Amino acid sequence: MALAQGDLAQAQQNAEDIVTCLETNTADGACDLFSDYLTCYRVLLASRDARAAAVLTTAHRLLQEQAKTLGDEALQRSFLENVPSHRQIITEYGKLMV
Repeated sequence: MALAQGDLAQAQQNAEDIVTCLETNTADGACDLFSDYLTCYRVLLASRDARAAAVLTTAHRLLQEQAKTLGDEALQRSFLENVPSHRQIITEYGKLMV
């Protein structure tokens, strides 16, 4: 929300707190872990923080790992394509890899 409001300093502080939780695995129970990763990526990217690519790469890896646990290919595709934050992570990761 801070980033959308143009408050980059507050967005960076919020992202820093979330990155710390993600790095120390204390984000268990987060409402939408992948949305948190995506938000952190966007804030870090906006602030030209070198960690942006690593956060997105981790999010993409975890997303793919979780999809594989679903077994059924149609369910995996739905999980990856129909959840907005999941689809956006895949899209952003694709741009990063170009």
